[in-house]
Amino acid sequence: MAMVPSTLGMKYMRKRKRRKKKRRRRRKKKKKEEEEEEKEKKKKEKKEKEEKEEKREKKKKKQKKKEEEEGEEEEEGEEEEEEGPPGAPLPRAAPKHEVGGSLIKAGDGATRRHTLQAPEQPPLRSAPTPLPGPTARACPITGDTTSTTVSAGGGRGGAAPGAPVPAAPAPTVNRCRPEHPRLRCASSARPARRSQARDAPSTEPETTVEESLRPEQWHKDFPIAKGERQSPVDIHTQAAVHDPTLKPLSLRYEQATSRRIINNGHSFNVEFDDSQDKAVLEGGPLTGTYRLIQFHFHWGSSDEQGSEHTVDKKKYAAELHLVHWNTKYGEFGKAAQQPDGLAVLGIFLKIGDAKPGLQKVIDVLDCIKAKGKSADFTNFDPRGLLPESLDYWTYPGSLTTPPLLESVTWLVLKEPISVSSEQISKFCTLNFNAEGEPEHLMVNNWRPTQPLKNRQIKASFK
Repeated sequence: MAMVPSTLGMKYMRKRKRRKKKRRRRRKKKKKEEEEEEKEKKKKEKKEKEEKEEKREKKKKKQKKKEEEEGEEEEEGEEEEEEGPPGAPLPRAAPKHEVGGSLIKAGDGATRRHTLQAPEQPPLRSAPTPLPGPTARACPITGDTTSTTVSAGGGRGGAAPGAPVPAAPAPTVNRCRPEHPRLRCASSARPARRSQARDAPSTEPETTVEESLRPEQWHKDFPIAKGERQSPVDIHTQAAVHDPTLKPLSLRYEQATSRRIINNGHSFNVEFDDSQDKAVLEGGPLTGTYRLIQFHFHWGSSDEQGSEHTVDKKKYAAELHLVHWNTKYGEFGKAAQQPDGLAVLGIFLKIGDAKPGLQKVIDVLDCIKAKGKSADFTNFDPRGLLPESLDYWTYPGSLTTPPLLESVTWLVLKEPISVSSEQISKFCTLNFNAEGEPEHLMVNNWRPTQPLKNRQIKASFK
């Protein structure tokens, strides 16, 4: 009986030793697996790092090669320009950059200047053949691909105030014919910019303007052209929603101080002193005060088209844009970069009786026929361009020319103003080109309507 406990004890000890050995083996095995996993992980990280470095080096080499090729193309272009035949036209310099009818401009001598950086553009093509004023490489208005400067008013480039304006070069294409106002400007180097969204068939002759320079191709240089809030749009009246919370518009233009009028190569601008709250827009969907900086027009080649916005697909003969900037940002350049920075009042022009308030503008257009020409233009009252009713549609949108910044609150008035066909015809006597360049009549300076996407157009009226 004395051996029983001893035998049982030995069996227990042996069993316990076996369990310990198993635990040790499991720990060793687990430790070994963890070490192998750690090695594999480090090996994988090293490999990924090497692949990233290799990709980075390839990218650098590719970029360097591309820059060298572009540099060679520019040098070849300069040599071709220098060695060209006598009298051959030279490429147009890239002077000033215009946005939304000259919202943005580069040049010296501005009374007040603000910087606005346009998207980085590729180098200009080396071909020495000059492009029409409104269809240059990066910006279809001026061809400028450099950093731009916003001028809020005052002395910009062009003729000095009061200086005599040289006569425009002799016509080389058909002129507008006042005796046939509806057939005016049938010939132009700028093609009629009609998209499928425009239902009227084109009556314009096609021209040999590079395809990539048309508005439909702007997205290649300005990806925002396919953004979520691009302008103009078609205003579908049945889909527009009446918003009873919208306030009436308050236009205080009594002390508006006009400075000058300038042909910017895309339209003509009447510029105002915006250093103080002399001419302001308030109310509607806006919060705060917006100062008037300039107004400009968009028009077509006939009385049946020319407006940028449309109403139930209907096009008007022209469209007036009064451009304002939000004073809370301190200057126009900063405001143009903000979602609520700009407010543009759009007014349709229909053919009918002449508009007396427009005649002072019409009378001075002969002085600014070529791009870059300007003249003093004081004591102009913009209230003479307003309709009786200020009922409006509103939606968030963008500038309608590059850089197409999505910073505009649009206020499109329901009631158009009446102008005569002869008054609109006078717009067509302006030129896209600068003095001394081949003449291209200024017509069809509008952008086709853009998709509304997820936006809603609101109406201040039922």
